[in-house]
Amino acid sequence: MQAERFDQCFRFFLVNEQGHWVEVEELRSGPDVTPFMDGHRQFLAADGLRQAFRDTAGLAFAGAGFHFRHPNGSHSLGFLRGSQAVARSQHAYFAAMALLSVIKIPKSAWFWCDTAGISTVVYALDDLCRRFGRPFAFRIDSFSGYDGLDGIRGSRASIVVLISSTMSGGLGSLALKELDLPSSRLVNLFALREEPFDERSGLVLCDLTNRDKAPLPSIRDARIVPPPRFSTLGVDVCKYCDDGVGLIELEGEGFFPRAQQLSLRMLVRNDRPWSEEKGPRPIGGFDGDEYFTSFYGLDAIVPAFSQVAHDTTLEFSHLLDGAKSSAPIASAIAADIEKLKEGRTFKVVVGMADEQSKSLARFAASRLGRDLKAYAGGRVWTDAPLPAESSLDEVLEHFPESTDAMLCAAAISSGRVLLAESRKFRAHPNLKWSYLIGAVHPESPQAWDVFCRTLGVQSHSVNATLRATWMLTREPRPVGVPNAWGMESTFLRWLALQETWGVGGTPFELSDRERKAIEARLEYLGTGPMVGLMASPTGSPIPTLSPMFALWPFEWSKHERTTNPDDQPTEAEVYATIAHLMTESRRVRVDMSGGGFWMRRHESALNPAVFDRLNDPIVQACILRAAREGELDYRSDPSASRAMAGVLLHAFEEVDRPGGAASYEFALALAIGATNPKYGGLRLTDNDVFATLRHANERRAGREWPSLLSAMLGFIDWKLQRANSSVRIA
Repeated sequence: MQAERFDQCFRFFLVNEQGHWVEVEELRSGPDVTPFMDGHRQFLAADGLRQAFRDTAGLAFAGAGFHFRHPNGSHSLGFLRGSQAVARSQHAYFAAMALLSVIKIPKSAWFWCDTAGISTVVYALDDLCRRFGRPFAFRIDSFSGYDGLDGIRGSRASIVVLISSTMSGGLGSLALKELDLPSSRLVNLFALREEPFDERSGLVLCDLTNRDKAPLPSIRDARIVPPPRFSTLGVDVCKYCDDGVGLIELEGEGFFPRAQQLSLRMLVRNDRPWSEEKGPRPIGGFDGDEYFTSFYGLDAIVPAFSQVAHDTTLEFSHLLDGAKSSAPIASAIAADIEKLKEGRTFKVVVGMADEQSKSLARFAASRLGRDLKAYAGGRVWTDAPLPAESSLDEVLEHFPESTDAMLCAAAISSGRVLLAESRKFRAHPNLKWSYLIGAVHPESPQAWDVFCRTLGVQSHSVNATLRATWMLTREPRPVGVPNAWGMESTFLRWLALQETWGVGGTPFELSDRERKAIEARLEYLGTGPMVGLMASPTGSPIPTLSPMFALWPFEWSKHERTTNPDDQPTEAEVYATIAHLMTESRRVRVDMSGGGFWMRRHESALNPAVFDRLNDPIVQACILRAAREGELDYRSDPSASRAMAGVLLHAFEEVDRPGGAASYEFALALAIGATNPKYGGLRLTDNDVFATLRHANERRAGREWPSLLSAMLGFIDWKLQRANSSVRIA
């Protein structure tokens, strides 16, 4: 139901699956009004969208003396940020409601958004359609604008493309041509330009230029004072460039201004925090280092193949069985249980629904000094005499007022699931809850404090009602971006299934040996391996880590759990360490501007010298996979791009020796950066990439590259030649 105000009264409407509006006349208030006709619907929807765009400042102007260059090469005085206009849920649902009458949704719809920022509209559309009885959900992806058009896949019958905003129609017309789609399957949410649009650029949901004649008086600011109409100019005829007006380049799916000066930062182990009250910092020491001290060598830090937002997870239920090697783990948790017991007598212990948390609840129950029995599939433990088939709610309702209860969670990140469960449990007013958490992975210490306040508990006082045994900060992946292992799988699967790309032009052809190598790698990743997470050029695991690895407060080669010379830290342990260091580096090492404001992250990249300083191939591979969008983008700094090209060339030259063990990882990062920049990846100037490939091939002197590496290098060369056939090799 949507309320719109015209004729100075509120009027309410119902919307159906086809997007038609029906007025609920009995809810109308006020004097006699103009009868509602279906032609008014489009007017009211456009007015609402224009106002949302105005209210969210979706139109940005260049500062005095500057103008913008858009990703398609056109120039203008302003640019549109359509994703801002639909970021709020009410705006997203309004846009989704307007879309119902614009597009006919295919049965197996696969929506592709030019930026993940407008996926809110598709999720809202999906929700509306399910309310109308649609039995299946949409597939939703984003493709990062011009840079990611090649990444759109799916059958022609299923693809629907949404473009956040346009001033030229260039992206829409190119997408329709390359995907061979009818104009009815591509919608520009917002459009603004001097010249009228036609169907060669797709449909327009909201034309901000107010070309339509208003059938009714409007009280909308955006209708009374419409935004100015812009012309987009080609570089050859740009009057602003001719007049010497400065140029700001827009890039990426977020359309951020390209950094004019790139700030390069090193990874420094002391970027990780250290509390001064602990005394002098030891080599490799940091707040939270007990996480690695405790779990090193116990197969507890493992890759998170089943998760999207995180790369590694913690599994320690197998360490609560009393084995001598894992005794410190059980002792640390037991100590927290004892602290929670002070002043309390727990009558019931509850675990979250996952198996790890159930194991933690079982362990906590065993430490209470009484013989507790399990109910509700092992989720709840108590010594109260209850029927064996009692449900969780029946157990919790059994106890009198002010009964102490413990809720156990093995590992949490944002804590949203735990908060949701705690709301249900706090609905039982007879219970006083305390919380035992094995490990927390907040985005920051501040995020952890906010979580504790939201949960309504104390975590720092002597009489704390929450104990978390281990804490290690980590940054979740952005929405729509796979984790470090899913990123590789997604790209290789797309590369291997070239017949489903759905784009025009000459497809890249894999040789038989390259295809077999990719299929073997995909099959291996599909088994959820503990080794070989990062691959050498032949697909085998990258060899050993140097004993001089200085990011832990212990020397791993002399650790008591390193019982023979062949023992090695697991790749997941090394990756979790590097990812944590990079998280803290982003927080504390980004330069500040003179005004005291943090620079945008896209203006800061890792110094290429990082790969010389941390030259273990396994560490280099971890850095490449843990990097986020923009951290390895050197296109705006020719000097840094050339320096990174030198790192690549060395890795390719050493491909048959230990120094080149990460050469596939470098090539994979370069291929991902050229195809789907929102995943991160490595980006150099086109000239530097071509020069690197040329020199590498010359020095290879006709010998075959290993199959996986050969596939990556061939694809990169094809992708750049296709995108820019005029690139000159310096």
